[in-house]
Amino acid sequence: MKNFMTFSMIILPAILFIDIIIMIIMGYVTSILGFTNQIYECTYCMIAKFVFLISLAGYLFVLLNIYSNPKNNTLSIK
Repeated sequence: MKNFMTFSMIILPAILFIDIIIMIIMGYVTSILGFTNQIYECTYCMIAKFVFLISLAGYLFVLLNIYSNPKNNTLSIK
């Protein structure tokens, strides 16, 4: 349980920070390329959902890997 708490307290905020940085960079790129504000109505939201979904799937994959090896204290992907 201690391993899970440490993992969640460090990795989950880092994943969310990286997701937000990706979305900020995408906003800058669309602004520089001259896209209109209509991109933020639908396309930007769909890309954001996709990025957060991929991050959640990666987090759950690593979390399930930790629980599948209860004797193993290291974070390793099979």
